[in-house]
Amino acid sequence: MHLRGKGCLPFCRNQYASFKEIRTETITVQTSNNRGDSKKAKLFITLKRSAEFFDNMKKFNEIREENEKTATKIQEDAKDQH
Repeated sequence: MHLRGKGCLPFCRNQYASFKEIRTETITVQTSNNRGDSKKAKLFITLKRSAEFFDNMKKFNEIREENEKTATKIQEDAKDQH
């Protein structure tokens, strides 16, 4: 399965991790309508943490905190105008 580019999860696109394994398993699901159990497919995606994971997460958190501060300021400014 090829998942690079537009189809790649954000973890890979932002270099937090790379794909290690993608697999499916069939699991049994109990139903509540007395029709017996049913089978469902469950998808497992295993990622491998990148060497830059902690640096990238630090940058992500800094950007998130700055965005939250900006959003709070915008909300406060909007309240002051009313």
